[in-house]
Amino acid sequence: MSAGIGTISCSTNSTTVTGSSSSFTLYQRVGGTLYTSGGLKIGIISSISNDTTIVLTANALQSVSGASYLYESPVIMGDTFISLPLGDSNNRPSTPPSGSLRYNSFRGGFEY
Repeated sequence: MSAGIGTISCSTNSTTVTGSSSSFTLYQRVGGTLYTSGGLKIGIISSISNDTTIVLTANALQSVSGASYLYESPVIMGDTFISLPLGDSNNRPSTPPSGSLRYNSFRGGFEY
Protein backbone atom coordinates (compact mmCIF):
# COMPACT_ATOMS: atom_id res chain seq x y z
CA MET A 1 0.00 0.00 0.00
CA SER A 2 1.06 3.57 -0.67
CA ALA A 3 0.17 6.81 1.06
CA GLY A 4 -2.28 8.94 -0.90
CA ILE A 5 -1.76 12.60 -1.77
CA GLY A 6 -4.02 15.03 0.11
CA THR A 7 -6.99 13.90 2.18
CA ILE A 8 -10.33 12.22 1.48
CA SER A 9 -13.87 12.31 2.78
CA CYS A 10 -16.54 9.64 2.26
CA SER A 11 -19.50 8.08 4.03
CA THR A 12 -20.99 4.61 4.21
CA ASN A 13 -24.19 5.75 2.45
CA SER A 14 -22.45 6.89 -0.74
CA THR A 15 -20.15 5.64 -3.50
CA THR A 16 -18.48 9.06 -3.85
CA VAL A 17 -15.05 9.81 -2.40
CA THR A 18 -14.10 13.48 -2.35
CA GLY A 19 -10.47 14.56 -2.19
CA SER A 20 -8.81 17.74 -1.03
CA SER A 21 -5.37 18.64 -2.48
CA SER A 22 -5.52 15.23 -4.16
CA SER A 23 -4.29 14.06 -7.56
CA PHE A 24 -6.62 11.13 -8.27
CA THR A 25 -6.16 11.19 -12.06
CA LEU A 26 -2.40 10.86 -11.67
CA TYR A 27 -2.05 8.38 -8.83
CA GLN A 28 -5.22 6.26 -8.63
CA ARG A 29 -6.34 3.50 -11.00
CA VAL A 30 -9.74 2.01 -11.78
CA GLY A 31 -9.83 -1.33 -9.98
CA GLY A 32 -7.55 -0.03 -7.23
CA THR A 33 -8.49 -0.14 -3.56
CA LEU A 34 -8.67 2.71 -1.05
CA TYR A 35 -7.95 2.20 2.66
CA THR A 36 -8.06 4.35 5.77
CA SER A 37 -4.68 5.39 7.14
CA GLY A 38 -5.19 2.57 9.64
CA GLY A 39 -5.52 -0.01 6.86
CA LEU A 40 -9.30 -0.55 6.90
CA LYS A 41 -10.72 -1.08 3.42
CA ILE A 42 -12.86 1.78 2.11
CA GLY A 43 -13.68 0.33 -1.30
CA ILE A 44 -12.71 -0.46 -4.89
CA ILE A 45 -12.46 2.33 -7.46
CA SER A 46 -15.09 2.14 -10.22
CA SER A 47 -14.25 5.44 -11.93
CA ILE A 48 -12.14 8.54 -11.49
CA SER A 49 -14.07 11.68 -12.41
CA ASN A 50 -11.28 14.20 -11.82
CA ASP A 51 -8.46 14.96 -9.35
CA THR A 52 -10.91 15.35 -6.46
CA THR A 53 -13.72 12.83 -7.16
CA ILE A 54 -13.65 9.04 -7.20
CA VAL A 55 -16.65 6.73 -7.52
CA LEU A 56 -16.50 3.34 -5.78
CA THR A 57 -18.10 0.09 -6.99
CA ALA A 58 -20.30 0.10 -3.85
CA ASN A 59 -20.97 2.37 -0.88
CA ALA A 60 -17.85 3.11 1.17
CA LEU A 61 -17.15 0.56 3.89
CA GLN A 62 -15.76 3.27 6.21
CA SER A 63 -16.70 6.89 6.83
CA VAL A 64 -13.82 9.38 6.99
CA SER A 65 -13.63 13.16 6.87
CA GLY A 66 -10.53 15.09 5.80
CA ALA A 67 -8.42 12.03 6.50
CA SER A 68 -5.15 10.76 5.10
CA TYR A 69 -5.50 7.48 3.23
CA LEU A 70 -3.70 4.56 1.67
CA TYR A 71 -4.22 3.00 -1.75
CA GLU A 72 -3.28 -0.10 -3.65
CA SER A 73 -3.24 -0.10 -7.43
CA PRO A 74 -4.09 -3.19 -9.45
CA VAL A 75 -0.97 -4.81 -10.86
CA ILE A 76 -2.40 -6.30 -14.06
CA MET A 77 -5.51 -4.94 -15.74
CA GLY A 78 -6.84 -7.77 -17.89
CA ASP A 79 -4.70 -8.13 -20.98
CA THR A 80 -4.25 -4.38 -21.54
CA PHE A 81 -1.43 -3.19 -19.24
CA ILE A 82 0.59 -3.57 -16.06
CA SER A 83 0.17 -0.80 -13.51
CA LEU A 84 3.39 0.31 -11.80
CA PRO A 85 3.84 2.47 -8.72
CA LEU A 86 4.25 6.11 -9.73
CA GLY A 87 4.96 9.46 -8.16
CA ASP A 88 7.20 12.45 -8.42
CA SER A 89 10.72 12.69 -7.00
CA ASN A 90 9.35 13.70 -3.57
CA ASN A 91 7.46 10.38 -3.34
CA ARG A 92 10.53 8.26 -4.15
CA PRO A 93 11.36 5.84 -1.33
CA SER A 94 14.81 6.49 0.18
CA THR A 95 15.70 2.78 0.33
CA PRO A 96 13.55 0.78 -2.10
CA PRO A 97 13.78 -3.01 -1.95
CA SER A 98 16.03 -4.69 -4.51
CA GLY A 99 14.21 -5.33 -7.78
CA SER A 100 11.82 -2.40 -7.36
CA LEU A 101 10.54 -0.48 -10.39
CA ARG A 102 8.50 2.73 -10.45
CA TYR A 103 7.60 5.52 -12.85
CA ASN A 104 8.69 9.05 -11.92
CA SER A 105 5.84 11.28 -13.10
CA PHE A 106 7.92 14.46 -12.77
CA ARG A 107 10.91 13.25 -14.78
CA GLY A 108 8.79 11.14 -17.14
CA GLY A 109 10.86 7.99 -16.78
CA PHE A 110 11.32 4.70 -14.97
CA GLU A 111 13.38 4.34 -11.82
CA TYR A 112 14.87 1.13 -10.50
